[in-house]
Amino acid sequence: MKRICAAAGVVLLAALLILPSPASSEMYIEGYMGGVGVDNDSISRSYGPFHLDEDITLTANTSFPGRFDNPFFTGGLRLGVWFDRTGITGGYNWPDWAKYFGFYLDLSYHNLDYRKQRGTLKVTAAFPQSELRAMSVVAPDGGAETLTVPGIFSSNGRMFTLAFMFAARYGFLPDKDLPFGRLQPYVAVGPALFVSSQSPSET
Repeated sequence: MKRICAAAGVVLLAALLILPSPASSEMYIEGYMGGVGVDNDSISRSYGPFHLDEDITLTANTSFPGRFDNPFFTGGLRLGVWFDRTGITGGYNWPDWAKYFGFYLDLSYHNLDYRKQRGTLKVTAAFPQSELRAMSVVAPDGGAETLTVPGIFSSNGRMFTLAFMFAARYGFLPDKDLPFGRLQPYVAVGPALFVSSQSPSET
């Protein structure tokens, strides 16, 4: 919850900085929601080696299919400005080409849950040749014993994104109410800050 408030505070601060500007610009605030899909990605992690003493070494490995609970909910808020002479703040004489450009802040959220899935935990104990002889076990280069334990894995996750995007647009279907055009496709590029977390559970 603290992260949500902090991100919202950044957006509001940016809005306060933009609104008093003497420059003429076309501003907008919009919200959006929808769904997003993520590719499954197997989870494999190794632990160790752990040396129980000078002779015995333990290693462990967990492995799960990594299936996400697609599709995820996503939603966000966008605050933007186009450098247009006909904007609502009035007063500044931007060059005419500036109306094709602008920027926006985009704060978004989507959940990132792993569905319940079956995986394994493998623990391997490696013994030196001397220990094997003591146990009456013959192996040319030492030996190892592996224990495999099945388990159920799931996790609740979430991701917050704060992006500062530079945009370029072009207008189609102009009229007297919207001289730039009623249809305005645009492209944008810029840096973003991602904050994500997972709350896994294993049984």
